[in-house]
Amino acid sequence: MKNSKNLSLFGRTSKLQRLFLIALFSVLAIGAYAQSKTVSGTVVDQTGEPIIGANVVVKGTTNGIITDLDGRFTLSNVPDKGTISISFIGYQDQEISVAGKTNLQVTLQEDNAMLDEVVVVGYGTQKKINVTGAIAQVDNKELKMAPSGSLSGMLAGRLPGLISKQSSGQPGADGANLYIRGNGAGDGSPLIVIDGVITDYFPSFSPDEVESITILKDATAAAVYGVRAAAGVILITTKRGAVQKPTVTYNGSLTLSQNTDFPKFLNGPDYAYWYNKARELQGDSQVFTAEMVQKMRDGVDGWGNTNWYDKVYGTGTRTHHNISATGGSDRVRFFASIGYLNEDGNIDNYGYNRLNLRSNIDAKLTKSLTFTLGVSGRIEKRDSPRYSANPDDWHNVPQQVIRALPYVPDTYEYEGKTYNVSTPTASSPVAPLASINESGY
Repeated sequence: MKNSKNLSLFGRTSKLQRLFLIALFSVLAIGAYAQSKTVSGTVVDQTGEPIIGANVVVKGTTNGIITDLDGRFTLSNVPDKGTISISFIGYQDQEISVAGKTNLQVTLQEDNAMLDEVVVVGYGTQKKINVTGAIAQVDNKELKMAPSGSLSGMLAGRLPGLISKQSSGQPGADGANLYIRGNGAGDGSPLIVIDGVITDYFPSFSPDEVESITILKDATAAAVYGVRAAAGVILITTKRGAVQKPTVTYNGSLTLSQNTDFPKFLNGPDYAYWYNKARELQGDSQVFTAEMVQKMRDGVDGWGNTNWYDKVYGTGTRTHHNISATGGSDRVRFFASIGYLNEDGNIDNYGYNRLNLRSNIDAKLTKSLTFTLGVSGRIEKRDSPRYSANPDDWHNVPQQVIRALPYVPDTYEYEGKTYNVSTPTASSPVAPLASINESGY
């Protein structure tokens, strides 16, 4: 009897629970439905002109819409006490609570921080909003990401419209030729301006001294320089002091360099085999006998099996150190930098050393008078033999490596002395090791 009462009580309890849950969900659903509404309005600028394409989004959700041609919008499913966010490029974002509101009149304010962004143009700076010419700019942080010892080489691929052509990897001669939008007037070289001063060459100072590099690509942007800017303008702005406590910064790097690719050439015996084969196909007699080929392998009687590439090329190193200090007050600001670069090429006796120094001082003497001083200098030392490693130069070392015959030794002993071997070619003899170690003065 007790069990049947308990079951009956349990059944009634379960029914009451189900009824309670159904009622609760109904109330929540009604409440949720009642808390959503539709909000409409108009978005204009400070002059009252409608803003087309402004983003209107319920904060914290993906529920949004853009304004039409009249700056109007209608957004549904907006929480009664929610917040909507209105944004548009060039204007400050605005957030508005819609509690008790269904119609909004929104006025966006111009974003002065964005419109007042300064870029270097001509002989000074200009707000980005006022720039109408084709201009591109790269800053110091992005420049230093490039693994190059020359400032011009660091610009490769960094600025749209700038073509960088590096024809040599020889230490101290690895600067790139720069062209803006292809070869322009004259020799195609753009005008170089450093801190407002026109120069005839692209500088080779340390990238740690550079604040930004700007290129002026069209006639509108470069008009201030006249005819000299027919091929474009490259503006280099060096670092200056800031209102802060004096800060000392050190940057250093070590880089290893090797040839990325080089043709594989025949060794001495293989050269002899294919040379004989070519003569055989022409109906001529062979030049190299089996005895000669064996002497190549043994390296005796003036024969050899020399891999000239391995004899000439190795691993190059580049070491860079820079120490800079900056700081100042409202009256005086300073920046000073000293840098050292050492390069040893992947061919012996090719090297480059550079010491850079720069100091920029800005002093506010009176409210209307400012004194600015910029001092820079560098000391360079280039080491190279008589024959260049530049592939465009006559009898350059890489060319000699390609033309040198592989069936001779690299050195020859005569009367107790060791001499570098020269091999004949169709034109003049070549001697890669002698050109590196025994030429020049």
